[in-house]
Amino acid sequence: MTSTTLFAEILVVGLQAALWLGLLFLLIANSIGINSDIVGTAQRLKEWAVLITIFAVGLAYTLGIVVDRLADSVVSYLEKELFPDETPPDKTDDKLKEDALIVELPSSVGLMRMCVMSKSPEMTKFLEYIRSRLRIARSTTFNLVPTIALVILLACPRNYLWFHVAYFGGQGLLVLSVFVSHRISESYYSRLSDAYDLIQKESQHNR
Repeated sequence: MTSTTLFAEILVVGLQAALWLGLLFLLIANSIGINSDIVGTAQRLKEWAVLITIFAVGLAYTLGIVVDRLADSVVSYLEKELFPDETPPDKTDDKLKEDALIVELPSSVGLMRMCVMSKSPEMTKFLEYIRSRLRIARSTTFNLVPTIALVILLACPRNYLWFHVAYFGGQGLLVLSVFVSHRISESYYSRLSDAYDLIQKESQHNR
């Protein structure tokens, strides 16, 4: 994975987090009676657009790093709780234990990744592509929770219909996001296991 791709992933995650943080600011401002004139404020800050953009990108990237790590831990735990039948039992060997196991693996995820990276750049590119989608999916699931909650709270006093749209639509999006994240995770670990087994077989054949 190139540094540009990684930067873009983290930035997307950070922008998602910045969205619900902005909604949180609006909710707090409304609750304490502050009139948030977004259009007027944007016009007054127009001359500082370049500096504000640089600051916003830096803030989003920093948020992305934090949320990416949190999302990986939280969503992995949710996957194990929501799909227990697909999670293999703990192994006795500590080297073979992984928090995010979805399929039965021949070795630890870290060891398999290092092995594939050292032996097959082409397989590595394919696996990193899947891993990139996995990181985005998990982070989106994580960011959807506060975003949906804040949208519901903001819509509640304004319009009864929009409250129901936000509530049921948000629940549907969250369930879909968790499911997609789980399927991508399952695909990643399966392909990683396949690549590792193939490399091991080739190594034994060449001896």
